[in-house]
Amino acid sequence: MPRFNDEDNKRIRHHMKMWGHLDDRFVRISELMPQFTPKQISHHWKNHLDPQRK
Repeated sequence: MPRFNDEDNKRIRHHMKMWGHLDDRFVRISELMPQFTPKQISHHWKNHLDPQRK
């Protein structure tokens, strides 16, 4: 399973700013970052990157 690095995190944050309101946002991001599945990106966003996370 690939690990997320700083560049991956930067790309995910950038794309979430553009597509965060869309239902298929994680699918779109995974198409640009094929080493990760939408589920992996979603999990990483929700558990590590989401600024709304408390």
